Amino acid sequence: ITNKDLEKLPQVKIDFDDGLGFRNIEWDQIISTYYVNNFNKFVEKEIKVQFLDIVCDIPTTFKFNIVLVELIEPDEVIYADDLDFSCAVTDSNPIYTPGQAKVSIRYANSDDFRIRKPVILVEGFEGSLQDYGIINYEGVSAGYIEDSEQERAYEWLNELGLVYDSLSKNGYDIIHVDFKNSREYIQNNGLALVKIIQYVNAKLEENKSNEKLVVIGASMGGLISHYAIRMMELQDCCHNVRLWAT
Repeated sequence: ITNKDLEKLPQVKIDFDDGLGFRNIEWDQIISTYYVNNFNKFVEKEIKVQFLDIVCDIPTTFKFNIVLVELIEPDEVIYADDLDFSCAVTDSNPIYTPGQAKVSIRYANSDDFRIRKPVILVEGFEGSLQDYGIINYEGVSAGYIEDSEQERAYEWLNELGLVYDSLSKNGYDIIHVDFKNSREYIQNNGLALVKIIQYVNAKLEENKSNEKLVVIGASMGGLISHYAIRMMELQDCCHNVRLWAT
């Protein structure tokens, strides 16, 4: 709307297509509205805006697509602490020992819970002091991450949820690695990742899959995954990785 006289702004009514009809809105007012998710992630909505006290009070209509947030629980969760090395990997410096990590798995075929085409996604550095931080599988896959005060955070990561959906629809089993302490030594978290890589490879063999691993490290996760893969190579342990990206 264009109006030269700021002292005579028209009254506004808006219908957010949320079933509540038109409501009076104040200028600069923040409005929250809620839509029911009928199992469709992408929904077209129609907003109608009506300006009163002007010559033409016919509603202006906008159509747009919205993405409904749905928190998706992983199909399975395992912890690196519970895994053993199938091929021993150690660092020459004895102060480095395997760290702790939570592994959230979304199977491409959730009917049989079998890893056949894995992509391992390794988190990067996180400043949060709480265990496992606030950037977790649930928040990333939903495209909605909350901080400890339940305020939205890391909005620039929103589109990662669409990436996860795309990977899943293309047949990839998503292995999301979340370190208990991302500020831990890179070597410690790297050794934990070695155990995870060996676990995934064991599952591929068990499920008679000839697929190789794709490993993607975000920021410091790139350093951690590079360390893990290189240490396996130096100690003659097969990592079975066809693609590493960071």
